[in-house]
Amino acid sequence: MTKRRRRTSHPKRKSPKDPKTKAHEFGGRQDIISNLPIEIIRQIHSLLPLKDAARISILSHLWRNIWVSNPNIHLDETDFGANFYKYSDTDKDKRDAFLIYLQKSLVNRHKCEYDCAVDTLYLRITVEDSIDEFLVENWIDFALQNKVKTLRLILRTTYSEWFELCNIEFIAATLVELKLEYCEIIDCSFMLPSLKSLFLDDVCIDDDDFNDLIAGCPRIEKLEIVCPATVCTMVLSNPRLKFFGLHFPCCDSNVLIESKNLETLEFSFVCECMCEVEITYPTTVRELSLQDSYNLESTLLHYINKFPLLEKLVLPNGTCSCIQVSHQHLTNFVVNVLEEVEEVRIDAPKLKSFEYTGGLMLFTGIEASRELEFVHLHLNPEMLNDDWYICLRDMLESFAHSKHLRLICKNEQDIIFPNEITDILLPTINDLENLELQIESSTATSQQIIDGFAWILPRLKTLSLTLGSISKLIEFPDRRREGAFNQEEKLEHERICGE
Repeated sequence: MTKRRRRTSHPKRKSPKDPKTKAHEFGGRQDIISNLPIEIIRQIHSLLPLKDAARISILSHLWRNIWVSNPNIHLDETDFGANFYKYSDTDKDKRDAFLIYLQKSLVNRHKCEYDCAVDTLYLRITVEDSIDEFLVENWIDFALQNKVKTLRLILRTTYSEWFELCNIEFIAATLVELKLEYCEIIDCSFMLPSLKSLFLDDVCIDDDDFNDLIAGCPRIEKLEIVCPATVCTMVLSNPRLKFFGLHFPCCDSNVLIESKNLETLEFSFVCECMCEVEITYPTTVRELSLQDSYNLESTLLHYINKFPLLEKLVLPNGTCSCIQVSHQHLTNFVVNVLEEVEEVRIDAPKLKSFEYTGGLMLFTGIEASRELEFVHLHLNPEMLNDDWYICLRDMLESFAHSKHLRLICKNEQDIIFPNEITDILLPTINDLENLELQIESSTATSQQIIDGFAWILPRLKTLSLTLGSISKLIEFPDRRREGAFNQEEKLEHERICGE
């Protein structure tokens, strides 16, 4: 009689597709890589370049599945070496490789067994034919159907000025941020109840389609439009709109904003004739920024008086000889690198914060702003000579009454004040007691910097000095003689500085 072989019972194993399964055993060792939590694996993917993240997905079956279900999708032909802004036939192999990757990625996501909800879709591509168009539209459709929150599309074509977004239904209850660049919107429908931020750059859209777009975003809070191609009349009645930016519009454009919550306006005009902007509720506007204006002086006068309760004014760039800012409620003023401007006249009695970036400038009237607390001066003098010192002295004296004065210099010289003027009797600044000084790219020592300011600021009590990566706070002892130490005070000063 043949003996029946006894079966050896084995416990059932969980499917490796289950993310909760225990670590696999290899030679008695745990497979730690496969046993990592899904969120950690996704975090690792997000920190790596696209190609590297794709390569490491082969580490395990689990990693491959998680890779294709990553909620942050970044698809950029420049990652494959193609030049997006300058089309060339020499990039054909790179673009073909990118298209193959797009197709495979979309197929894998449709097959993926994990949740394929999309947080972000970033797509930048140069479309060459109808097959590419169909692939782009499929990716947009996939994102909209999978709870996308942020959607950014940067699309060019080789056969047209704009990529046509035609008859697409932009319907997504979860979409919060939408950015479109180099596209033409034709007969699209929009139902985006959660959208808060909309950015359009070089987008071709007529008035009717623009109105449909705005009407489909009832909760929009931020709207920024750059180089609008064809839209001429913009009517914005969205009740939650807080920020509106319009850059380089056509001269014949008209804008009507009827929002009761509008707080910030940002404009850029490169032509002499400005487009007409009408604000129904001007008293809600608190911040105004005028960038790259053809004639900054006339643009400023045109807008600043429209908003009686304006609190912050930003003037990044512009050309004119003199700027005059007069506003009784202004509390924050930012001026950056003004070309050909010799003087800024300020009449703002409630001004509390002032920031300036550029060369040496004369600020007339700032002394009358007695509530001034914070002043940041970012200077980049080309050379340090007698004239430079006089201009710097005048600037510092203008702001000496502020509570916190910070001076930042990108200085290539050995010392901030040349030796040749230290022996010349020049007027000092007697009202400045506290100074924050930051000097970049300097070969000077801390002691040289301190000595330079010791005679310029005879009443200086504290100097917060940042020289390169080293920061220190120096407290000066009382000085009985203007601009000089006696021997005891000098020894005490050197002890405090530790040099």
